[in-house]
Order: sequence, then C-alpha cells, then structure tokens
Amino acid sequence: MRSYIRLIIATLLASVANAGIVASTTTDLRDLMPVHISDIWLLPGLVLVGTLLTLAIGDLARSAFALIAAAVLGSTLFGMAIASPGFAIPGVRVTLIDRATNFGLLALLMTLLFGLSGMVVAWMIEGLIGRSEI
Repeated sequence: MRSYIRLIIATLLASVANAGIVASTTTDLRDLMPVHISDIWLLPGLVLVGTLLTLAIGDLARSAFALIAAAVLGSTLFGMAIASPGFAIPGVRVTLIDRATNFGLLALLMTLLFGLSGMVVAWMIEGLIGRSEI
C-alpha cells in the first residue's frame, strides 16, 4: 500500500515539476513565473525529473507508468495555463487555445522523450552502484 502512495505522490510532484520547467522557459508564461531558467536548462531539467522519478519509485513498470502519467498531466497543466485567459477574453480565445494545443503537445513529447532518457540515466546509476532493483 505504501508503494502505491509513493507512486501517486511522486507522479503528482513530477507532473508539477514538468509543467513548471516547461512553463518557465516559454515566452507566454515566463513573466508569471517566480523563477526564470534559461532555455538551455529545459532538457537537462526534464532528464533530471525522469531520473528522480525512476529512482524514487524503483520498479521498472511502475516508473514507466508514472513517467507517462506525469508527462500527460504536466503537459495538460501547461496547456491549460496558456489557454485559460482565452476562455475569459473573447478576442484572443482562438489564438490562445490554438497555442495551448500546440505547446501542450510539444510539452508532452519533450517530457516523454527526455523523461525516458532520464530513466536510462537512472538505470546507469543503479548499475554503477551495484543495486539491481530497477
């Protein structure tokens, strides 16, 4: 039971981290973020989130499921953050919803691809340490 709670908490935290990393590097939401990071740190940050998520969960199948769920939830949060002003302001509704769809899909692809490379980094760390739990 504790492993499922750890899985859910780690997935939620990873999805918020994915959305935050992607949002802090885009021009649409950069001014609203309390911390600005350069575009150079986007991909290493996504790899780090994937690595930490895999190391936190420890099981291969569960960490892959958690990574997919975190990518979907994080990109949905990111897309909703871009599209939400469009629902209140009729003049920019189509533009913001279109940008949210495009950038949300791009965020999904980036978080999945570089999160999976973070899983590979976690496997290499486990192999170097000598633990074979993953």
